[in-house]
Amino acid sequence: MNKLAFGYNTNGFAHHDLLDVFEIVSRVGYQGVALTLDYNHCNPHLAGPRELDLIKSRLAALNLRVVVETGARFILDPWNKHEPGLVSVDNRKKRVLFTKKAIDIAAHLGAEGVVFASGRRTDSTSETACWTYLRDAVVEILDYADSKNIVASIEPEPGMFIDTLRAFDELRSRLPRQAKLFLTLDIGHLYCSETVPAVDQIVKYREFIKNVHIEDIRGGIHEHLPFGDGEIDFHSILTCLEVIGYTGLVNVELSRNSHCAVEMAKKSFQILTTVI
Repeated sequence: MNKLAFGYNTNGFAHHDLLDVFEIVSRVGYQGVALTLDYNHCNPHLAGPRELDLIKSRLAALNLRVVVETGARFILDPWNKHEPGLVSVDNRKKRVLFTKKAIDIAAHLGAEGVVFASGRRTDSTSETACWTYLRDAVVEILDYADSKNIVASIEPEPGMFIDTLRAFDELRSRLPRQAKLFLTLDIGHLYCSETVPAVDQIVKYREFIKNVHIEDIRGGIHEHLPFGDGEIDFHSILTCLEVIGYTGLVNVELSRNSHCAVEMAKKSFQILTTVI
C-alpha cells in the first residue's frame, strides 16, 4: 500500500499571511496545501506573475504539493455566500471566469488540480434550467482546464445543486463523452449526504477521485469539526484510501478554526498519522 500524503487547506489559516502558512504546515509535517484563493490568500483579482512566482518558489523550497481551491465564501459577492454559482440565473459567467482564473493560477504554480462546486439552485429556477446552465458551464471549464493541462474536479457539497455522488453521476452522464470531469471527495460530506457506507463509496469512485478533503462530522450535520469531535472512523477511511492506491493529497479542511490554526494543524496531523 502507498503512504498517504496529508495537506492543510489555507482557509483554516484565514488570519495568517500565506507564506507563513506554508512555513507552518511544512514544519508541522504536512506535505501539501489546498490553496483557497481568497482576499488574503493569493487574491485572484490582484495576483500577478510576480506574486505567483513568489508563491511557487516558496512551495518548491518547502517541497509542498498544492491543489487550488475555489471555495472562498465571499470572493465574488460580499453579501451572499458562494454566489454566484454555475447554476445561477444571473452572473454565472462571473463564476466561470473565476474558475478559469483559478486554472491559470494552478497552471502557473504547477498545481495538481483545481476544485470547483456547482452552486445553489434557487426556488425560482427549474431543475431543467439548472442542468442546462451547469452542463454548459462545466463543458467550458473542462475544455479550458484541458487546454492548460490541469485536472478539474467538482466537489459534491450539501446545499449545492451537485450535493451527492448520485448527482455527480448524473452530471457526468450529461457531458460529452470526451469530457474529463473528476471528483473531489469530502469525507465529511459522505457522512452528511450519502446512505452507502463511506468506504464503499471510496472504492466505487476510486477512478475519479483526484482530491480529498477530511474533517470530522457529527449527526449528519454539515459542520466541519476537529478530529475526535465527531463520529467518523478515520482508521477505516484512511486505510481504504491506501488500499485503492490513492496518490493525491488528503487535505484537512477546518475553515471555522482559524482562531486556533496552529494548534489545530498540529493536533490534526498527529491524529491522522497515528490512526493507521
